[in-house]
Amino acid sequence: MLAVKNTINSIQALRGIAALLVVGFHYREALNLTFPTLGDTLFINGAIGVDLFFLISGFITFYVANNLNDGPSSSLEFIVKRICRVIPLYYIILLLSPGNTLKSLYEVGRSLLFIPLDGSQTGPMYGYASILVGWTLNYEMLFYALAAIAIACGRWKWAALITIIAGLTFIPALLFGWHGLNTYIGYPFENTYLKLATNPMLLEFLFGVFIGYVYTFKSTAKHRLVWSCLLASGAGFFIYCYATGFMWGNKPLGWMIPSFFLLLSLVEYEKRFPVVWPKCILFAGEISFSVYLLHTKLYNIVEKILKRTPIFDWDYYGLILVAVAFVLSILVSALTYKYIEIALSNKLKTFLLKGFNTTTRKVQTV
Repeated sequence: MLAVKNTINSIQALRGIAALLVVGFHYREALNLTFPTLGDTLFINGAIGVDLFFLISGFITFYVANNLNDGPSSSLEFIVKRICRVIPLYYIILLLSPGNTLKSLYEVGRSLLFIPLDGSQTGPMYGYASILVGWTLNYEMLFYALAAIAIACGRWKWAALITIIAGLTFIPALLFGWHGLNTYIGYPFENTYLKLATNPMLLEFLFGVFIGYVYTFKSTAKHRLVWSCLLASGAGFFIYCYATGFMWGNKPLGWMIPSFFLLLSLVEYEKRFPVVWPKCILFAGEISFSVYLLHTKLYNIVEKILKRTPIFDWDYYGLILVAVAFVLSILVSALTYKYIEIALSNKLKTFLLKGFNTTTRKVQTV
């Protein structure tokens, strides 16, 4: 097995790229106001970043959990660290923007519990969350909970995780019939959370776990030309699907497939050969979680301010809105990353794990 590295730059870079694609997807309509159809041309398929994020989360889960001692104590350590990584910033944003109606407070309450807002709506979002992108965290936190249960199973943890997720995904087909892993249909349970838990989106995390498993094997074949061709094929297929809409959709038989081959080919290439990424892309990867959570809220704030500001050219309203919202998202995200994602989360983690002793090989949670 391969000794793990502290960081994998390609993972960080892909996180940055995924976040920027999602930002572009949500900002594209404003860009269209100044340059008709340009926003759609560039970012109509930007939601592919979600599938890339899910695969990366699965990869990181294997990368981290595979180095934990097996058993309940490691399970607790894992879930505490994941909670400390995700919840502080998400909860702060939720609590700072509850709205002023009972409905909005109700929606915030459901989002705090990672429960979709409306199970009667189309999957995999099921009514989204109080924060637009929060629907993806509903899946992410569920996956982490299932991974924690699996880790408690000791040496059989990965078999347990596969069994749990496969069971949730495929057993309901015996009751409701096969839907071809279509996340937009899902299974017609009455309970909203059961709809979420049985939606095939969870399989995307499992494929990320598989990539993590493959990555741990020692690199023997080091023919640079061969691996360069494989990387070019993976990246080319991803770009083709993104540009044309081929294999469209947030689903295992949709955008997950090109995202899978991109991630697999890139980490396997970096395992064998050095990859140099621009610092700006790596920085975008570092602050990607903050950018992902904040960009729609900051867009709404900038939009309200600009609509009350008559001193600019309305012909360029869309461009100004996108530019200001994007720059503000980067600046604010840099601060929230430093003071909330790192400082606050680490303090919370230290407090919750104080006196809690587990032995792991030192790896950075990317």
